[in-house]
Parts: sequence; C-alpha cells; structure tokens
Amino acid sequence: MVAMPPEEPRARAQVRDAGLNLVQSWTVAVAVGAIGLTGVLGLAAADTFRGHNTGPAQQSSSPTDNGVPDNGGITPQAPPDSSFGGGGQPPAVVSGGS
Repeated sequence: MVAMPPEEPRARAQVRDAGLNLVQSWTVAVAVGAIGLTGVLGLAAADTFRGHNTGPAQQSSSPTDNGVPDNGGITPQAPPDSSFGGGGQPPAVVSGGS
C-alpha cells in the first residue's frame, strides 16, 4: 500500500466548508425553482380551467316586491326539524374522564 501523508486539519475543514456551500447553493436553487414552477403551473391551470361560463347575467330593470331583486323563483327552505339535534331529545352531556 501507498502511505498517504496526513492531511492538515485546516485543509480538511476547507474541503468540508466548500462541500457545505455547494449543498446550500443547490438547496436554494431547488427551492427557488420549485416556487417558480408552482407559479407557472398555477398560471397554466388558471388559464386552462377558467371555470363555468353561464353567459351574461340578465339584470331585471325593476326590482320586485319592495325593492328586493328577483331571485329566479327560488324560495329558501327551512331545515327539517330533525336537523342539528332538534329531534325532541335533550343533548347528551358526558362528564368525567378517563
């Protein structure tokens, strides 16, 4: 075997620091690239999938019933009596623990 001269601690530290700087540079470059790619893909998706186009909305020129605009004949419905625990039973209370 060939005997290698011992390296100086300072030279080893410089090589280590150079490697760490290289890793840091690559990490920053990958992070910036990922953020940029995310933005580009977001813009492409927003341009490709524009959403639903139902056409121009028709505004009535005169409001109906005391200034309330027409809602297209849709009347809101009340929730059923059994929703949100309104089934006639008091809410269950549990106390205590483990």
